[in-house]
Amino acid sequence: MGQRRSSTAWNGIWEWRTRDGNAPEAEEHSIAPLTAEALAGLPQELRAQLRLAVVSLDSEALALAIQRVSEVDAGLGRALAGYAERLAYTAILKVLGDPA
Repeated sequence: MGQRRSSTAWNGIWEWRTRDGNAPEAEEHSIAPLTAEALAGLPQELRAQLRLAVVSLDSEALALAIQRVSEVDAGLGRALAGYAERLAYTAILKVLGDPA
C-alpha cells in the first residue's frame, strides 16, 4: 500500500509530507520551474488570458490557456500544466507579475 500524504502550510506554500512527517521522494517527472522571463515571451493577450483564468479559479479556462501556451512553447505549457494540476495558482500568478 502507498504512503498516505498530508499537507501542511508553511509561509503560504503547501508542502506535501508523508504520514510519518517526511517529504515524499522526488517524483520521476518533476515540474520545471516557471520564470517571469519565460512567460514574458508570450503574447500579452495570452498572458492576460492566463491571469484571468487563475484569478477567477476557472480550471477549464486555465486548461484552454495552457493549451494555447503549449502551441507557442511546449516546455512552458508542460510546466504550467504541472502547476495547474497541483492547483499552484498562486505560484502561476506570482510569475505572471502585475498586469501590463
